[in-house]
Amino acid sequence: IIIDMIKSGNFTAIFIDSLNMMVSKERVEKGISDKSVAAEARVHDRALKKIKRMLSSYGVSLIGISQYRDNIGAMGAGNEKSLAGGNAWKFGADMRIKLSRLKTVKDDDYFVNNVEIIKNKCGSPFRKEKWYCSLGNGTDHIREVLEYGKEQGIISLSGSTYSHGDTKLGAGYNKVATFFEDNADFLKQIEGELYQKLGLKT
Repeated sequence: IIIDMIKSGNFTAIFIDSLNMMVSKERVEKGISDKSVAAEARVHDRALKKIKRMLSSYGVSLIGISQYRDNIGAMGAGNEKSLAGGNAWKFGADMRIKLSRLKTVKDDDYFVNNVEIIKNKCGSPFRKEKWYCSLGNGTDHIREVLEYGKEQGIISLSGSTYSHGDTKLGAGYNKVATFFEDNADFLKQIEGELYQKLGLKT
């Protein structure tokens, strides 16, 4: 299916959610109790070698999502977590990003993820960053601006009131979010100052 999608020329990005649920034909045809040692790992290895050569030719990005599982054979020694598909995706991927939740704030319905680049053939690896996510909405851009703005001294917080210079943005996140919705140009101004402080291009 993935090969057909790549060849069609209709896609620039293909998401696999998740790698853990990709079951080999061998596993499907065998009974539940039958042993099939590393069947998925072999399939992933062969398929990835074939698919990867096609991706650059057709200008397609392949993004796979996986979850860590407990490594039963570790027994307290070595890596206690493992990924589906053996080492095929570890070696074959141009970039590997590890997401882990740092905290959940139930009152404001958001959570903070730790983002770690553990492999990168396209840039600098081993960088870490925080990712603010709002439940039901995805990336919480306004909260990111507030948090990074505080770190860089662009935004100040006194009690629950956020301020930018002499301008009060509001008391509490919800008031600030409403303020930015009504004053989109002011939000862009703060973003520009933040990008400049961080040395990023706008």
